[in-house]
Amino acid sequence: MTAQQPEDKNKDRKKKPLASREVFVIMDRSLDPRLVVYHDPRGSLAEQYRFFRTRLLASNQEKAVQTFALTSSRPEEGKSVSAANVALVLADLPSTSVCLVDADLRSPSQASLFGVAPGIGLSDYLTNDKIPLQDLVLPTRLENLSLVTAGSQTTIPSAHLGSGKTEELMSYLTERFHYVVFDTPPVGAFPDAAILGARVDGIVLVIRMKKTPRKVVETSVEMLRRAGCTILSTLLTGADSDKYWNKIYKSK
Repeated sequence: MTAQQPEDKNKDRKKKPLASREVFVIMDRSLDPRLVVYHDPRGSLAEQYRFFRTRLLASNQEKAVQTFALTSSRPEEGKSVSAANVALVLADLPSTSVCLVDADLRSPSQASLFGVAPGIGLSDYLTNDKIPLQDLVLPTRLENLSLVTAGSQTTIPSAHLGSGKTEELMSYLTERFHYVVFDTPPVGAFPDAAILGARVDGIVLVIRMKKTPRKVVETSVEMLRRAGCTILSTLLTGADSDKYWNKIYKSK
């Protein structure tokens, strides 16, 4: 699945018919256009996120999943945009509240994606004992979805994420939300995802098709498992929408 179609570098090449391309109206310019679940809820990309939601929840029925983190092997695989869209499709469920936490303290993006002023965030709470938990949770323009931004830049984020204050934050959020989704840095570059992943119900590994080598993915899986993480699912980005759905229907 992909939240953004690749640029056509060959302008002379015959273009696809309009109906087969992802064309939609930006509903709110303060929200990033890659939040396709909001801007184009009936489009094929949004449907792919819903299909992922169904698969994720159905495959983990024995132990209900309430908290999970998204990570990738490398940067630029689409894990932050995917985390935002997954949070959106969960918030679409009836009477379901969701909190999205930007735990990528090294390269945060959720505040920008949702058009929210960063303000006080996760790093501020982890490094300051005087910040109350309720000040972290910000409303978004979307019903049932709240956001905890990354906050101020901090040194050694992994050390802070491994502190007892992270447990306090999780307890606070799980008491108030049906689902808590964490956006974390790439596991192949930093230990943050593995540290946080051992504290949540599981990890979703985002993989960019035709970009992330199989060996790199296998190494990431091994690193996460060694850290005690449960891998709930993988989420593919960069797939052609039409080819994806043709494959799904042919497999039925």
